[in-house]
Amino acid sequence: MRQLAEAERSKKIAIIEAQREAEQQATRIRLQAKAGREAAADQAEAVREEATAAADALKIKADAKKADKLAEAEGQRAIVDAENALSQEIVAMKVQMARLTTLPNIVAEMVRPAEKIESIKIHQVTGLNGVAPGAGGTSTSSSPVGQAVDAIGAMAVQLPALKKLGEEVGINLEDGLTGITAAALTEDSKPATPTE
Repeated sequence: MRQLAEAERSKKIAIIEAQREAEQQATRIRLQAKAGREAAADQAEAVREEATAAADALKIKADAKKADKLAEAEGQRAIVDAENALSQEIVAMKVQMARLTTLPNIVAEMVRPAEKIESIKIHQVTGLNGVAPGAGGTSTSSSPVGQAVDAIGAMAVQLPALKKLGEEVGINLEDGLTGITAAALTEDSKPATPTE
């Protein structure tokens, strides 16, 4: 009977040991499964955060590009508005400045044929009955010498205005045709400035 009790006791101990081992194994499996779930959740969260960061970066780049394009368009609009807002006086001044800039070249081209003139001779002209047209078609002098003196006097009156005009466009009229042609030749020798 004692052996039976011992066998019964050993059997119970074996069952308890088997149950304990089964529970430990089940606990290990549960813990491994939980750890796997947590690792998967962590990995999914990391992938989600990476995707969100990439999307945010693309949005930031798109917003920056949009802001650049808007700023560029705003700058162009401001330039156009400023040009449209110019008063007629400023537009006229710009036109006059362009004319003054091109005037030396025009005068140089106009006097280019004069470079070939070697001398000028005045001959007495007969058959005009001593009539030289003056103010109102009347004669101020009847002789050719008088006409020449009148023409020289008229030129003397006009000379200061011509000198002033020459100074404004950069041509020296003090030396007559020599000064004009020298200015034209100097202008031709300058390198061409690039136009905008």
